Amino acid sequence: MAKSRSKSMSRKRTKKARKSKSMKKVKRSKSMKTKKRKGKRKMNEFFKLMLAAKKKKAASFVYKGKTYVGRVHKRLGMIYKKK
Repeated sequence: MAKSRSKSMSRKRTKKARKSKSMKKVKRSKSMKTKKRKGKRKMNEFFKLMLAAKKKKAASFVYKGKTYVGRVHKRLGMIYKKK
């Protein structure tokens, strides 16, 4: 009889242990709650020039002495390549 009690006792313990783990609430640190959002990253000079040219539908633009020539695209408007 002693053997059967020890088996049933161990089963109850494991069930309780599992139940208590799942019932625990996860504590969040204060730093996670007060996390501030960062602003957008600065756009580099090439992209600033390219987007300005795209808005004007310019045939080309110059960046650092190199000419970028564009061609019309259905969905994207203009696509520029280095010449």
